[in-house]
Parts: sequence; C-alpha cells; structure tokens
Amino acid sequence: MTRDSANTITDDRLDDLYERLATAAHIADTLMCTPRRHGAIVAVLRDLCAGDITPDYALARTAG
Repeated sequence: MTRDSANTITDDRLDDLYERLATAAHIADTLMCTPRRHGAIVAVLRDLCAGDITPDYALARTAG
C-alpha cells in the first residue's frame, strides 16, 4: 500500500480507507472482549489496516 498525500488522494481511495476503518471498528467493538481470540483478531486488524486483506475477508476471518 502506498501512502497518498493530501493533494493526491482520490475519492475511491478515501472510500476504501473509510470502509477499512469502519470494518476494523466493528470487529474491535464486537470481538475484542473474547480473550481466547484476542491474538487472532489483532492480527486480522493489523492486516486489514495495512491493506493486506479486504474488509470482506477480515469479516469472514473473524466470523463465528
């Protein structure tokens, strides 16, 4: 993932970032209180925010 500057970021990129942050917030809010899954959830959040996985994949990895 490349870093955009304020002058070069596109609406599509902003939409993608918003979706990733919203998904990360949802995962953290609903699942972080499960101690036995804490490490796996942190790994998914890290990968999601780094752009290594999609929001849909992050939700699938943390489902159930």
